[in-house]
Amino acid sequence: MAAFHIRAANGGGKLEVLGDELPAKEWVHLVGTWDGSQLHVYVNGKLQNSEDAKGPPWASPEEVYIGADPGCGKRCQWNGIIDEVVVFNVTLTDDDVTKLGEGIEGALAVDAAGKIATTWGSLKSAQ
Repeated sequence: MAAFHIRAANGGGKLEVLGDELPAKEWVHLVGTWDGSQLHVYVNGKLQNSEDAKGPPWASPEEVYIGADPGCGKRCQWNGIIDEVVVFNVTLTDDDVTKLGEGIEGALAVDAAGKIATTWGSLKSAQ
């Protein structure tokens, strides 16, 4: 299932937005955004769902979990491979999400060409 979870305000409650079931054994592009008042989840560039989620960011000493949340149980355990993860400190627009689906290079202010991550990705693809 497509899902995006955050904790805001005092961290006492988890805020989440859920999307549809995801197809098995298919590549999908998932994006979760939060603008301080709403959470959005996108699948393959299309907005699937939005939920109210107001409050300031929670300054937490806890780890950041991607693909799993130990406090959520089996429902929140990603069963697949996560290829690229990008975290932004700004809210993404629908156009930003579309550009990300075409590859992270077009959405970044800094050109990643020739850097270790893209070089490794090229080597993996060549095998």
